[in-house]
Amino acid sequence: MIQDARLSFHAMRLLIFEWMTEVGTKHLGVEFSGGGDSGDISAVAPGYTTVEVARRTAAGVNPWHDDKKLDEWSAAFNAKRYTFDGETKTLDEIVREHCDAVFNDPEFPDWVNNDGGHGEIAFEIDDDGKQIVRVDVHIARTEYDSFTFVLTPTGDLRQDGDEEEEPE
Repeated sequence: MIQDARLSFHAMRLLIFEWMTEVGTKHLGVEFSGGGDSGDISAVAPGYTTVEVARRTAAGVNPWHDDKKLDEWSAAFNAKRYTFDGETKTLDEIVREHCDAVFNDPEFPDWVNNDGGHGEIAFEIDDDGKQIVRVDVHIARTEYDSFTFVLTPTGDLRQDGDEEEEPE
């Protein structure tokens, strides 16, 4: 048991992968979205790796419909608690704290810019048992094309700078 109530980044990661191994899931997805200078985590859910989703889809199996394993993983995730120095935290809180640390890294892209962004932090265990944290970030950027027109006395629009003809 970890004795420090303030878990290190590494300790949080270890607990997340330890739980995944314990229950047998190979994927824990954390979806986030934001815009206008604010954002948050919208969902944390265990599930299948993208490779497993592709395998199941290719086999004609809907990987998200009526799957008892997903229900079991979700129940186990929601029930998991850790106590450190008398403070109890849910696994969900630990995952969110870990992801907040990722978001606060100066190298992390500005996904809460005015135009917004979204993505997923995926904790995955590949077929060889390697623990991977994959971060996908999608950032929206608005581009503008600017034009200036002058409305002539005859009601025509002309680009600013074009010579205006005198009305007859």
